Amino acid sequence: MNFTAAVTKFIAATRQSGFRSALAKTGRKIAGRLCGQHPHIDPVYAHRLKLLADLSHRLNFTVRYGPFAGMTLAPETFWAGAYRAPMLLGMYEREVLEAIADRQTGRGVFIDLGAADGFYGVGVLRAGWFATSYCYEIDPGAQAVIARNAAANGVADRVIIRGEATSGFYRDIPPRAIDGAIILIDIEGGEFDLLDAATLDALRTATIIVETHPWVADGDANCCALQARAAATHRVTRFDMGPRDPGQFEELKSWSDTDRWLICSEDRPRLMTWLLLEPND
Repeated sequence: MNFTAAVTKFIAATRQSGFRSALAKTGRKIAGRLCGQHPHIDPVYAHRLKLLADLSHRLNFTVRYGPFAGMTLAPETFWAGAYRAPMLLGMYEREVLEAIADRQTGRGVFIDLGAADGFYGVGVLRAGWFATSYCYEIDPGAQAVIARNAAANGVADRVIIRGEATSGFYRDIPPRAIDGAIILIDIEGGEFDLLDAATLDALRTATIIVETHPWVADGDANCCALQARAAATHRVTRFDMGPRDPGQFEELKSWSDTDRWLICSEDRPRLMTWLLLEPND
């Protein structure tokens, strides 16, 4: 990431989550980047990176299990870091994948706000779940990785890559595409501002899956307010991250118990919760 992109990202994070939260997140990211070269900074994370490197090469950077099996992931990741391992094993955000799988029709539009490296935006197309995906990602470096992943999986002509998602993002998408679309939102606390009443009304015919971030400034209160606001247009349900079983994978049978469990980590600061918003009509 170049300096300009880093500053842009920090400003956006500050606007979404507050200065202290943005600063803490930036510090964690810098430490994560450094620890691969300087294991004494975080030897556990450095060990996870080594496990990931081993697994990635054994699987040829290809998802082995789950609905995205066969999907190729570019060796250069911009966002995923050590938690790319659960992606390769089909464990990553399994609950989200199941929610999308249960509601996809094999056609229509998927919209990913905070698309990172394009795991979802590319994966849902390769799986045949959608005809087109819109990937909104603020960072130019991550946008480039999305493009590479789309090309590597033969779906580049069906992935539309855009920059930062604001509350008016839907105005850039044809209304007929919004109708019946599935929208996935993971924007590090920005969901509370983005999903205002006007935006929720504009998306009233779409199904929305929101990763919540209650640990940001006023996060718990904002999460409650979002649920109350969304109830005017959508049925609101919550679901949490469930258990994982690393013992099921043949590739990990020779690993120690500790390493098998380490490879499951998605780097969550706490148990993750998502909101599922389905149209009232």
